[in-house]
Amino acid sequence: NAFTIDAASGELKVLNKVLFDFETNPTITGTISVANGLAVKNALVTISLNDLVEENIFNGNVILSTQAEVDEFGTHDYTGITGYLIIGYNLGPDYSNIEDISPLQALTFVGGEIIISYNERLQNLIGLHNLVEIGTSLNVYENPVLSTLESLSSLTVINRNLGIIGNASLANLTGLHNITSVEGDLTVQSLRVSNLEGLDSIIFAGSLNVSFNSSLQNIDALSALTEMSGYIVIQKNPLLNNLDALQNINSNISQLRILENDLLTNLNGLRNIGASVYLEVSQNPALITLSGLESVTNINQQIVITDNDNLTNLNGLNNLIEVGQQMRIWQNSNLSDFCALTDLCVSGNLSSFSAENNAYNPTKQDIIDGNCSL
Repeated sequence: NAFTIDAASGELKVLNKVLFDFETNPTITGTISVANGLAVKNALVTISLNDLVEENIFNGNVILSTQAEVDEFGTHDYTGITGYLIIGYNLGPDYSNIEDISPLQALTFVGGEIIISYNERLQNLIGLHNLVEIGTSLNVYENPVLSTLESLSSLTVINRNLGIIGNASLANLTGLHNITSVEGDLTVQSLRVSNLEGLDSIIFAGSLNVSFNSSLQNIDALSALTEMSGYIVIQKNPLLNNLDALQNINSNISQLRILENDLLTNLNGLRNIGASVYLEVSQNPALITLSGLESVTNINQQIVITDNDNLTNLNGLNNLIEVGQQMRIWQNSNLSDFCALTDLCVSGNLSSFSAENNAYNPTKQDIIDGNCSL
């Protein structure tokens, strides 16, 4: 029942296309019998099939919130999904019972976003090891026993955001090493990793957010970064003492925020980075200098420098020529030297200036008059 013959033309045609599958029947044979009265002749036909990659794509979005749903979806061996894929729950507080995503192993691409979140039993991502491309973003968050990302090692393309957030057991970021560009936001937040190894190959990121990482000691793995277009936030990393890995970035970004890093002593790694909209350096108690901010020249909104207890001067802001809205410097208990702002106050554009609760609190006119320090 594999073949049929057209009665008029004698043309041999496929009768049952399901039989023409390399994995089932790599070779199909048939006998053609031609009769004319008592004369009968037989001919043997052999067809060898090629092993072709078959398109097996799911059109639409996929939400898998239970292990049973993962298992069922996996039986279809889809190689791609045109929409987004959610494994677990996008928002808490409920957690899924998913513990094994290996049934998804045929997947090579997802056209939309992948969210892997709120899975309290998921320890690894085996099943995504053939995934090469994500059309928009990858967000992995709130998976409390997830310990490794190694199964993502085939992933090379993320066209928007990469977020690794709040996975309490994640030991490292190994598995992300083939990603070279994150067009949107690169967010590493609320992790217990000591370094960012796994992000070593990223040369471009739209924005960078490294925040609330209690064990992070260095960001050396980001040294390949050379270009950015959005913002940088480095916040509440209590063991981080320098930003040297960012020194190869040569870009003018919109916002630069360095906040609540207990051991950070300098900003030297920011020396080639400008900011155009907003600059804040606050609550870094070990910071002794603003050197590294020399590329910041024009801020069209606001600068805030506050609660940096060991800061004694503003050297590093010497090249500022414009602050469009407000510059506020307050509660830096040892800050007594504002002379780095002389050119800004005398010949630049400084719309509003206030200094409060520092060791010295000059007005803009004081600085213009030469009374810029104690």
